[in-house]
This record gives sequence, C-alpha cells and structure tokens, in this order.
Amino acid sequence: MEREKATQKFQEQCFVPLFTEWTQTVTEQYGKDYERAEKLLLAHGKSFLAALAKMQERMDCQICILTFSVLWTSLLQGKPAILIEAYEDIPFGSDPVLSEKIPAPWLFYGWADFIDALERKCGELALNTYIRPPEIRAKALEAAQNILITYCMVMKAHLRQLPQSEEWAAVRKQIFFFVSAGEYMERQLPLLGERPELDLAYLENGTDARFSKFKDCTFAEQTFTELFLTDSKFYHCTFRNVVFEQCALCDALFVDCTFENCTLSDLSIMGAEFYATRFTDVRFSCVWSDLGQSREKKDCVSCGQTTFTNCLLERVQFNDSNLGSTQIGSCQFIELSADNSVLCPTLQNQISSEEG
Repeated sequence: MEREKATQKFQEQCFVPLFTEWTQTVTEQYGKDYERAEKLLLAHGKSFLAALAKMQERMDCQICILTFSVLWTSLLQGKPAILIEAYEDIPFGSDPVLSEKIPAPWLFYGWADFIDALERKCGELALNTYIRPPEIRAKALEAAQNILITYCMVMKAHLRQLPQSEEWAAVRKQIFFFVSAGEYMERQLPLLGERPELDLAYLENGTDARFSKFKDCTFAEQTFTELFLTDSKFYHCTFRNVVFEQCALCDALFVDCTFENCTLSDLSIMGAEFYATRFTDVRFSCVWSDLGQSREKKDCVSCGQTTFTNCLLERVQFNDSNLGSTQIGSCQFIELSADNSVLCPTLQNQISSEEG
C-alpha cells in the first residue's frame, strides 16, 4: 500500500508538473531554433543523399526506404543523435546500403536538467525509498517516446524540401520510395515519398495510397471509403457527386480542383492545402483539422495547418466539424452555413455576416 501511495504521489506531485514545465521549455526553445534546426537537418539529409548517389555509381542497387532513427542511447549520454540509413529491402531486417550518425542538438532540449529536477523533487517529497533513479529515468524515457511523434511531424516539415533537391533526384530509387522517421528498429512513421500513378477510381476500400499523384482526372458518382491519401497530390481534378468517408487526407494537396455536390465525412484534413479550388454544394460532416481528434496517430504525421488559398466556397455546409485551426487566404464565399461546428474566425465571421 505504501508503494502504491508513493507511486501516486510521484506521478501527481512530481512527474506531471515537471513534465509539463519541461515540454513547455522544449517547445519555446525549439521555436527559437526552428530555422537553425531545419538548416542542420536539411544539410545532413542532402549530404547523405549525395554520398548515397555516389555509392550507387559503384554499386548496382536501388533504394526503397530512407530511415531517420532517434537514438535513445545518445539521449541518455547527453549527446542527442539521429541515425540515417538507406535500405534496399525491409528496414532493419538486413544491412543498410549506407548508414550515418548525425548530431541532433535540437532533440529534447534540457533532458539532463529534466532528469535532475525529477530526482531532486522526488527527494524533497521523501519518495527515495520507493522511487529509485533507474525508475525515474525509465519513466522519463517513456514520456520522451510518447512525444516522439511531435518531433516526427517537425522533421517532416523540415525535410519537405528534399524532393525538390538535386541530391534527391540523383538517387536511384525503387518504384515506391519513401522516407520515414521514428525509433531505431521500432515504429517508423512515413514522412515523404514517391510512387507510380494509381487509378483512384479502382482502389479498394481501405487501400493505403499515400504519396499518390493525380492530374487532370474526373471522378463522378463514386464513394471512396477508408482510403489512406495522406500526402497525395491532386492537380486540375474534378470531383462530381463524390463522397469521401473515413479517409485520411492529412497533408494532401489540391491545386486548381473542383468539388461539385460532394461530401467529406468522418475524416481528417489536418495539414491539407487547397489552392485555387472551387467547392460548390459541398458538405463537411464530422471533419477535423487538428491532431486532438484523430482516431489513429498514423494519419496525423502532419507538418502544417489546413489552408484554403484563393478558393471559392459556394453553398458549403459544415456539420459537426472542427476547423478551428484552419487558415484562410484570399478566398470568396457564397452562402456558407454551419451546425454544431468549431470554425476558424474567417469562416465564422462570414457565416455571421450572412446571417445578419
């Protein structure tokens, strides 16, 4: 019983408040160093790709995946680092074609101070008898693992420039190539990629079609269910009487597209970007644009806000949706309506003005 009380006291009076304080410090410091971290990660990424392309001049190999793995051992040693590896096959199941450990000083700022604060507070609360330093460190590492997805999201934002680089183009890749980030030999989250063209009209329900590209396509009288379309790109496409339900559209890109009499239902558009796109008689039903409402973490490795830029929204309805973090730029609106929804100020003000 004493052990249970000590554990509860440690959690409530020591770990939770100090973890909250530490994550706030990390967020603030990372914000200050954002550009420096991006420059550092991109430089190492391009350098690795250049070395990989040079190696391929001597070796007959094609790469299917590039992994960025956070090394927990380096964090415990006080020198955070990331391991970049290139594989021809299943990652970690065979030897990498190329591997390089790079410094990552922007990972988990003030980690040592956080551990020291936990141990010190534990002593002040007279919990040392029950909560020993190894348990404290294990608890802190577990917390770091739980917020790793946040770092993966930021790494994705930093690395989005890679596909436009000469170094990326110079690497010989397999037909489906992607970049992932996460833990070494553990869960890796896909960040970037490229794949051969798919026909959206013939994809089965539940298909993982991330990183797909669609251009000059017309889709009519169809229902797409549980399609995983994260990071897909749509250029000059038309959707007429189409339903997207329970799909993942995180970080999807729509450029000069048209939605006519369509429904987006029970799905995430976190980080999706809509440019010069027309929405006419479109219904957003149970659609969200933030991380908190995600049913699965996998569909939310996103790196930005949902944006509508130079779009036309005509007779658009928002029902049971949360688009509070959406960013609107230079859009036109005609007859918007909402029911039981949280909308960004621009959309909410437009609806209020029409009602007034």
